[in-house]
Order: sequence, then structure tokens, then C-alpha cells
Amino acid sequence: MTSDLRYAVRVLTRTPSLTWPAVGSLALAIAVNTTMFGVVNAVLLRPLGGPGDGELVRIGRSQRGDQSFRSANFDEYQYLRDRASSFAGVAGHQIRSVVFGGSEGPQPVSAEFVTGGYFSVLGVAPRIGRNFGPAEDRPGVDAPVAIISDRFWRRRFGADPAVVGRSLTINHHDFAIVGIAPGGFVGTFPGVDTDIWLPAVMAGTGEAPGARGDATSIMLVGRLKPGVTQQTASAELGVLVRRMLDENPAREPDRGFVIGSARGAHPLLARFAAAFLLLLTAVVSVVLLLACANVASLLLARASARRSELATRLALGAGRRRIVVQLLIESGLLAIAGAAAGLGLSAAALGLLNGFSPTAGPTGGPIFLNLQIDGRVLLFTALMCAAATLGFGLAPALQASRVDLVSLMRDARGTFGRRSRLRGGLLVVQVALSCLLLIAAALLFRSLRNVSRVDVGFDPDQVVIATFDLQPLGYDRTRTETFFEDVLQRARHFPGVESAALADFVPMGSRGSSVAVTIRGFDQRGGPARLQLPYNRISDDYFSTLRRTLITGRDFALRDTASAPPVAIVNETMSRRYWPADGALGKHVKLDGEPEAREIVGVVTDAMYASFAGQIEPFVYLPARQRFGSQLTIHVRTAAAPSMVLADIRRMVREIDGTAAPLTAEALREAMGFTLIPARIAQGVFGVTGVIGLLLAAGGLYGLVCYTLTRRLKEIGIRVALGASRRNIFRVVVGGAIRLTLIGVVLGVGLAAAGTRFIASFLYGLSPLDPVTFGGIALLLIVVTLFAGYAGARRGLRLDPVVALRHE
Repeated sequence: MTSDLRYAVRVLTRTPSLTWPAVGSLALAIAVNTTMFGVVNAVLLRPLGGPGDGELVRIGRSQRGDQSFRSANFDEYQYLRDRASSFAGVAGHQIRSVVFGGSEGPQPVSAEFVTGGYFSVLGVAPRIGRNFGPAEDRPGVDAPVAIISDRFWRRRFGADPAVVGRSLTINHHDFAIVGIAPGGFVGTFPGVDTDIWLPAVMAGTGEAPGARGDATSIMLVGRLKPGVTQQTASAELGVLVRRMLDENPAREPDRGFVIGSARGAHPLLARFAAAFLLLLTAVVSVVLLLACANVASLLLARASARRSELATRLALGAGRRRIVVQLLIESGLLAIAGAAAGLGLSAAALGLLNGFSPTAGPTGGPIFLNLQIDGRVLLFTALMCAAATLGFGLAPALQASRVDLVSLMRDARGTFGRRSRLRGGLLVVQVALSCLLLIAAALLFRSLRNVSRVDVGFDPDQVVIATFDLQPLGYDRTRTETFFEDVLQRARHFPGVESAALADFVPMGSRGSSVAVTIRGFDQRGGPARLQLPYNRISDDYFSTLRRTLITGRDFALRDTASAPPVAIVNETMSRRYWPADGALGKHVKLDGEPEAREIVGVVTDAMYASFAGQIEPFVYLPARQRFGSQLTIHVRTAAAPSMVLADIRRMVREIDGTAAPLTAEALREAMGFTLIPARIAQGVFGVTGVIGLLLAAGGLYGLVCYTLTRRLKEIGIRVALGASRRNIFRVVVGGAIRLTLIGVVLGVGLAAAGTRFIASFLYGLSPLDPVTFGGIALLLIVVTLFAGYAGARRGLRLDPVVALRHE
């Protein structure tokens, strides 16, 4: 083995024209795949917390036996914590944004409200200070405490170790810092850059911290005792649920608990992310296939050039197995070098992604996945290295060792046909896969360009938004109404402002919420229709601010307060679907939880709600003044620069309440980009992989032409001597390769026609079978491969027949 390794190193160092292209191709492919797996690892696979005895699991509340992992309440947490014997510990946690009162003024930060055993259950020890303990689970604590993250500690306090014991202001309450979390720990919500951990009893529900900790909705995580399985713990939870029902007959009878692995994102998010990440992983794996095909083609060419060496080794007694092993060792060294270079590129790419926050996360803060190269990523790279060795090395090694010794010793071309066909097949595969990736990337690129031209039913340009959450600040209903009325009236008098309005949700910027609506007069299975419909709570001037038109009826007015008769406005689709004869105006709908039905006083034009490609659905609008929520977003249409209005809003809020700050403040067009994130990510992945595939395919064609040239040098020399023109030589040298390219393009177009349906949900105003895109990419591949073929044929086009014949 040592002898074979030394020989392989000598061979590779003496053939840099093969070694460097092969290593470069593999490095790019492995870097792309490792980076993608790093994202998958962070979102789906990385375990929460640190090491500890027993398995860490998530505990979710189920409804009718489903696997939805809903939140539990504080009473349920305490019940499981005190009675579930299968667990060494149970902890609760929830994420939200809070207002941090620093030296730069109030600013929103991400906070995780956790129970006393949170850090001990996760197996996380503080970097400095102490963890929370059982005392932090008692409501009404006189001295509120907090633990800050390592990143927050470095960013806000300059990594000062004396920060423990100091006070920081959160939601205009003082908290004593008792600990600093270890570096790299970002909490139990991957994707959220958690800054601060606070006791769950401090979450409050519009009152002072700790006043109603028992009503806090939290997610649960637990650590099983050593030897206890998930099945055993699940059975015990079933028994405890029945016991809870016996003790509290008013409890919902179909409410139970489910257990799942505590890895990656919460199951509610993971189920949606898994399918998307699986698609992207399949895409980037194509690049590895392309790289393997490219390197296999290079190795086949080198094996042909080494035919005399192989004949000599066989003549001296080397068996076919020894030849195959030697060639695989050389392939392995190429794969190892490519993997090492790929890891370096991947580390740089992960670092860039960690510093890139394309949008606001669940709490309004930047997304932070804490991407890193850990043991799983290294193992994945090692497996790719082994797979690549076999993928590009085995076929050339077997082909090179399957020779006719007599023909090789006579320098015949007995193996030329088989090797040429294999290399031709590899080229077809490269071109086809590159065509597939480039068509998908082009469709996504054109689709995203179409977004600005998609008619969403409203005008988002020159509209800015700012979202406020007053619940953590302890506002009661009266103060909440006063605050939002003050913000609304002041904003309407800003210079350049045309109109302003309040709303619960931002169109295309958040998923919003839905409500159960009973429609009178519309029968469904023998009774009134009861539907789950999306809704938005808005103020007057909302429709004019977004430049939507009331088809009939009136807008909400100042008189639509809590003491006035309840009213609603519906969209055109709802009116047409449920009251096709005479329209919705004057009809009534009843919302769950409300004592009386609401009269429909207006019908507004349709608008998209959650997605640029979404279908228009029935929609209900409610007057904000009939029940102000603690979190509302102001929409301001302005003729001035949006940045000036946003600055005015921040200054105005500081004047109204120095402890308040907007959670988000941006242009509406930017907020609408939230729904485009998956399409933009997919476009980037398809684009990068498609360009790499195109380069590899062009390189493969260039290598095939050069290989064909060296094999047919004598023939070309004779043709030149007999007067063949440059066109004739080009046709001889390049014609076969171009035919293979055309076959690959046709195959790639067919694959794209079948595969682009998987990205149809990301396409806006564009068909997955768009002929312009398909034709343009096919033409691009043909042109690029023609140039590659010409570059490889230049040697033949400038050939001196005397030199060619002398060479032979």
C-alpha cells in the first residue's frame, strides 16, 4: 500500500494538466454539497443543548391524536414536571421580541422565556455566572433575573466579564444579569439569534412581569432518564393525560401529548423546511455527479495515454486486481485533495451565510442559523469523498484493466472504441444535467423579475410600515387604544404623508391569522356554512392607503367603536361566492367567540394575501377600533422618501413613550419579499449549480475533442496532406462531439419538462414549460459547447501534415 501511494503521488504530480482540473472540479462540487448539508444539519439534524444522561426530546400538545406539537400552558408544564417519572427533567420555552433599553435608545431584541430547569435539562452550562433554578418558576419574583447570549455579551458589553450582576432594562423593567450562555448556544429555536433568556413567569399577558405566569403558553422539552425509550415515555404521558382529565373534567377530552426528537427546528417548522431542503439537496448532488463524470472522462483519457505502461505492468506479472487497486488509489488521492479544498471553500461559504440575514425572523430580528463544520458535516464530506472515488474512479479503472495485452504491446487502438463510447456517454450526461439546472435557474430568475409586474390587487410602492407590540410593555386596553390613536393621528400629519392606517397583518409580509365564520343564509350540508377564513383588523383609510377600491358600501369610520354595532367588510370573491344573486352588502356573518353577528357594510376589490402565486380566497376585514389588539402595524403612504418617514416614526414613538420601539420598520415592498425567500434561495442554488454544471460540461467537451484529436492524429495528418480544408478538419474533430451535445440538450430539455413541476409553486406569471426559457438555455448550451469544441480543435486546424505523420 505504501509503495502504491508513493507511486500514485508521483503520477499525479507529474501530470498537473489532469490533477488540477480534477481537483478543482471536485472541490467545487464538494464545497456546494457540504455547504448545503451544513444548512440541513443546522435546520434539521443538530441536537439541541449539550451532552447529558438520557435522550433529549421535544414534547408537544396534540389534538385528536395528531402530531402537530402545539404549545402547552404553564399548568400542564408544572403537572408534567412534577409527575412524569420517565423524565429526568422537563422545561418550557417560548420566543418573542422584547424592547431593550440600551444607551442607543429602545431597540427590539429576541428573547426566549424559559422555565427554571431549562438550561439544566438541555445540559448547557453558563460561560460565566449561573443558570436559572427552581426559584425562577415562581410568579411575582421581587428581583427579576436574565441570562444573555455570548454574541449579545460581546456586541453590547464588549465581552466584559464583570457584566454579571449588572442591570439591563427589558420592557421598561430592570433585570439583573446572572449568567452568560456559552459561545455557539443560540437557544431552542434554530434560525433565531436569541439575545436574552428570561424566566417564563416574566412573559406576562399585558400586566407586570410574573403577574400571570400560569397562563403563559410555552413549548416543552424534556430529557428522558437513562434507559427510558420514547415509547415508554409516550405511554406514561397518555396515563397522565387521563389523570389530568379526571382531576379537571372541564379539560378538552381529545387533548394529549406527543414526543419527538429534539433535533433542529421545531417540528411545526421542520415539516415545511424538510421538503424544501430535500429538493435543494437533490439539486446540489447533481453537481457532484457532474464533477464525477468530468473527472472520469479525464481519467479515461489518461488511461489511454498510459496504455504502454499498463501493458508493461501486465507483462511483468501484475494482475488485473493490482491494476484496479493502483488506479483507485490515484482516484482516492484526487478525491481527498478535492475534499480538503472543498471543506475550505465550504467553511468560507458558511461564514458568509452566517453574516447574511436576508429577512426578519419570527421575532423581527435577523435569521441566524449558526452554521458550522461539526462532526456530522465532516462525516458527510468523508462519505462524499468515498462515493466520489468510486463514482469517477471505478469505471475508468475497470476499463483500463480490461485490455488486450498483445494489442497494447503493438500500440494498437483495440480499446479506443469502448473508451470513446464511455466518454461520449459521460458527456451526454453532463450536458443533460447542466441543461436541467440552467432551465430551472432561468425560470426562477425570470419569475422573480415578473414579481414587480404581478397585479397583487394593491399598490405597495411609497408605503412604509412599522409594527408595534405593546403587550410586553404592560399596556392595558385603554393605554393601547390611546397609543395607537396617537401614532395614527400624528403620522397623518407628517410632511409628505398622503394617508395612514392601522392593521393587524401586513399583506404578503406575514401569514396572518384565520377565524371561524358562520354565514347565515348559505346552507352547507343542511345547515349554515361554518368556514375558517383569513381576516385582518384594520382602521379607516386602510383601503385608500393601499389604493384599493370599495366596490359597494362604505369604509370603516371613527364611529365603528366597541360600543357601536359590529360590522365587517368582505372581498369581492367572498361576496360572489356566498351571495351570488344580490351581493354581500347588508348580509350578516357571525365570528366564533362573538355574541352577535356582524353586518357587512362594504365589499372591496380582491387582493393577494399570502403569496404572489396564491389563489384569491374569501377574506374578512374587521374594524380595529371595535377591539384594538396589542400588536398592530401602521401603514403610511408618502410622497417623500420612505427613509425620512421611517425616521419620523421612530422619533414620534420616542416622544409618545420612551420605552417603546417598533419591532420592524421598513418599506412595504421590502416586507413583501418575505414570501419570496424560498424562491430566491432556490434561484441561487439552481443558478450556482447550473453555472458550475455548464463549466464542467464545456470542460468535458473540450477534453473529449482533445482526446479525439490525439487518437486520430495520423488520420488528420493524412487528410491535411491530401488537401483537406479547415472546415473538413473541424467537422472531423468536432462533429461527433457536437452530435453528443445535441443529444444531451434534447435529453436535458426532456428532463426539465418533467422536473420543473417541482418548482411550479415558486413561479410567478410564468409557465413551468415556458418555451422562451427552454429554447434560450438550449441555444446557450449549444453555443458554449461549440466554443469549447473549437478551442479543443485549434491544434488540429493549425496542424502541419509533416509533423503529424512524423509523430506517428
